[in-house]
This record gives sequence, structure tokens and C-alpha cells, in this order.
Amino acid sequence: MQPPPQSIEINIAKEEPMQQTMFTGTPQLTGQLQPGVGIPLGMVMEKPPFSWKQFFIGAGIPTLLLLVPLLLAISSEPSYDYNGVTEEITLSQEQGTNYSGSLLAPEGMIIDYCWVTIPTNSGQYYSCRNSLDSITIWIENWEGDEYQFDQVGNYSSKTGIMEFDDGNDHGESVYNAVSISFTEPYEETSSEDLHYLASDITGAMCFIAPITALVLLIVGFSTAKKALGIGGIVGLVLYPFLAIFALIVTW
Repeated sequence: MQPPPQSIEINIAKEEPMQQTMFTGTPQLTGQLQPGVGIPLGMVMEKPPFSWKQFFIGAGIPTLLLLVPLLLAISSEPSYDYNGVTEEITLSQEQGTNYSGSLLAPEGMIIDYCWVTIPTNSGQYYSCRNSLDSITIWIENWEGDEYQFDQVGNYSSKTGIMEFDDGNDHGESVYNAVSISFTEPYEETSSEDLHYLASDITGAMCFIAPITALVLLIVGFSTAKKALGIGGIVGLVLYPFLAIFALIVTW
């Protein structure tokens, strides 16, 4: 007779309940992003640094457009050294109302300007016109609504003789009747040509510079280049001061 089979005991382990781990704190992103890996939603992007290069482009271009020719005009401005003398002619009566006088022009000098100091009657005015080596004297007569303009005298520096006759008797002599200013001949230099050219360019830049600053301002803010736009604003602010200074220099 076979013995009865032994009983088999099976121990079933009790499954421990899973504990839920709570995460506290702020998640941090470490390491470098690999190609193809997206940026987590909500990640804060840093603002790009202020570009001084763009700022100086926006402010510098319109400013230099006006400043460079202005400085060139100032540096090339010719200096006028007046080396002249003033002489007076005394007229002596020749016959009737005819007068004459003599004055030799200083050697190497030309006539600069002249004026008449002869007393006139009411409604009469003398005027003096000159070229480099001659003078004509004119008298203006106003009688009511009538106007008359006549030549009454002339002078040549080549002969040194002045003749005068205005139809009036001024006595035997008229002292210091006409004053003549003589000066050395003036020659234009290349520096003077450069000055006039730079002045003309400065005048043109007074219109171009503010338009350029306005364009840079619009381009800067419309393309998210804030520094360029701010530079354009600075260029517009500086423009009135430079324009006024340019007007004073080139006037």
C-alpha cells in the first residue's frame, strides 16, 4: 500500500501597495540640446544684448553726412587779409563848373571801392561806381515825380586824373571830394574752391541727412533691430543743432 501524497504549500507574497512619489521644486534644464530635440514649452528665452554697432550706424550715418562736409568747409575757409590804403582827391576849379584833380594809385594796387563827400543840394545824391582801374561818379536828381540819373565825373588809375562837372559851382576847391580805397590784387586759391564746394555739399546734406535718419529709424524698428532705430532717433535729435551751425558757417 502506497503512502498518501504529501501536501504542497504555496506561499503567496502580498503585493505591497505602490507609493506615489511627489515631486516638488522647480525643474531645471541641464546639458546641451541635441539636434532634433525640441525646446520644452514654457522655456524662457533671453533677450539679445543691445547692439552698439547698429546704434552707431543709425546715429552716425546721418550725422556724418552733414558733419564731414561742414568740417571740410570750416577747415578750408580762406583768410582775407586786407592790405589797403585810402586816399582822398581834392578837386580844383578849372573853368565854370568844371573841376579836376590828380591822384596816383599806389604801385601794384587796384581800386577796391570809392565814395563821394561833395555837398549836394536838396533832392540830389552822388553815387560812385568803380572797376579795378577806373571810377565813374553819378548824380541822382529827384524833382517831384521826375527822376534823373547822370554821369558827372570819372577817374582812371592809369593816368591818375579825375574830372568832375555836375553843373554846380562849388568854389575854387573842393577838399577831399572823393575818397578811393586801394588794395592788393586778390587771387582765388584751390583752398577757396574747396571751401565753396564743401559749402554747397553741406547745403545739400541739410536735406539728405534727416531723410536718411528717418529711413534708418523705420528700418530699425520694423526689422526688430531696436538699436538701429534708437540710433536713427538720436540722428534726428542732433540734426537741428548741426543744421543751425552749418547755416552760420556757410552763410
